[in-house]
Amino acid sequence: MRIDSRQSVLAPRHEAVAAQVRAAYLTALIRQGSDLRALQEEDPGRAMIIPLLRNERSLRNVDSPGQWFFGSIDGGRVPDRHIHIQPLPRETQSLLIASDGYPALAADLESTERFLMGLLEVDPLLIGDHPQTKGLRAGNESFDDRSMIHVSFID
Repeated sequence: MRIDSRQSVLAPRHEAVAAQVRAAYLTALIRQGSDLRALQEEDPGRAMIIPLLRNERSLRNVDSPGQWFFGSIDGGRVPDRHIHIQPLPRETQSLLIASDGYPALAADLESTERFLMGLLEVDPLLIGDHPQTKGLRAGNESFDDRSMIHVSFID
């Protein structure tokens, strides 16, 4: 989410940890001489975290305290503890809400897409400044599906 120039990320903690573990593992393999293209095709880091990602449904929309539980709009009830209410300052001019297919948000869709394409060019494995649970696969335009809502407020 981005309110004017202030960005915040609301991501499930287990996904952030999984992305960091994947990044650390792939970085270690690269330091040991693994071929980048081979890592991009096979992604052993992704294979390592898949058991957690496949079982994340047991963490979703749990109405109990715990650092690993998270809310998700999936057709079921989302417990109040997982609903994030973000007050907007009266002077807000722009609000962007995007899916996790965008590792960072710029001022608008065009700038955000340009940032994403530049990021994928320099870090196709997505193990650097914006670690993800998967990288860019050969033949794909991006590493994940993506969506964005951009609301402009006018007086």
